[in-house]
Amino acid sequence: FLTVQEAVAAAPPGSVVRVKAGRYEGPISVHKDLSLVGEGGRGSVVITASASEVATGEARAGWGLNEPDRPHVLLLAGDAVTVSDLTIETPFGGTGLEAIGGSPLIERVSIVHSGRDPLDDDEGNYSMGFYGLVTPVVRDSDWDGYVAVRDGAAAIIEGNTVTRGGLSIDGPGVTSVRANTFVEGAWVNTTDAVSTVEDNTFEGGNVAADVGSDIQVRGNTFHSLRTPQGEFAIEARDVGTRALIETNVVEDAARGVWIGLGVAAEVRDNQLRTSVSGIDINGGGDVLLEGNTITGEGTGIVVVSASAPIITGNTVEVTGRGLIISRNSSPTVDGNVICGGKGDIYLWEGAAPDLGEND
Repeated sequence: FLTVQEAVAAAPPGSVVRVKAGRYEGPISVHKDLSLVGEGGRGSVVITASASEVATGEARAGWGLNEPDRPHVLLLAGDAVTVSDLTIETPFGGTGLEAIGGSPLIERVSIVHSGRDPLDDDEGNYSMGFYGLVTPVVRDSDWDGYVAVRDGAAAIIEGNTVTRGGLSIDGPGVTSVRANTFVEGAWVNTTDAVSTVEDNTFEGGNVAADVGSDIQVRGNTFHSLRTPQGEFAIEARDVGTRALIETNVVEDAARGVWIGLGVAAEVRDNQLRTSVSGIDINGGGDVLLEGNTITGEGTGIVVVSASAPIITGNTVEVTGRGLIISRNSSPTVDGNVICGGKGDIYLWEGAAPDLGEND
């Protein structure tokens, strides 16, 4: 066959379509169960956008992230489609790979931008988009733009490398983000979603959970935090969010963990080395801080906006103040080791903590 689309159209369900090394023009649509496999290893088979897709993408730049009608290079709509060992060049304003149904497996796929920088604006280039009742598995792949998980999609994102862009997860699906490497400020953001973010490495990026999220963030490593998403490594920041934040390591970051207004959170057994503050609680709901170790410059723990967390079993050794409690806040503080170079515990006028036995 002269084109990939011709081969896909002719293949019966269950077939393996092998693509020889070379460059091929999209768009390609797969509406049946089959495997699309590149030969020669990663980088040998490149699927590009057509000229019309490039023009359409430029015209549509600025549309919302959840817009499934963007021009795409590869569309998956079968029940069980496997895509492997391909490189996809994504036009600015378009989507490299889009899946709208079934349970696709995407492995050893590289998605790169063509033309304008994909991060020129917030709505530039989407490496992948998963919309509706789709349950993709993405592993051992890499991309340099944004990825959308939307409208009930439930994804497994595992063992990938994400550069500069981000992973945006909107509910109500359940998504697992595990053992990936996020570099150059790449991030994870969730809204109204059930998510697990586990055993990842973040180079300059962060994890942020917005309104209605139910998220577990555990076993991740964050360092050299420099991201426009915010200077906190982990943020649970809106009403209705529930967060379990445990066994993470934060190194060389301005701030460690932020718990926002109305958030219910357990923050346990994390190691935080920060230059401004380790953990900030700003009007959080039912909040437990237990077994964390906070070191570095700046402040250890900050409790403001009428918060009433339980703070127990933590070790704080910082050059600034160990614990700051603002007016109208009433935390329970017991069984901690708190050492601050500028004071162990600082109480604003009107603070009403329950201070137990602390060293």
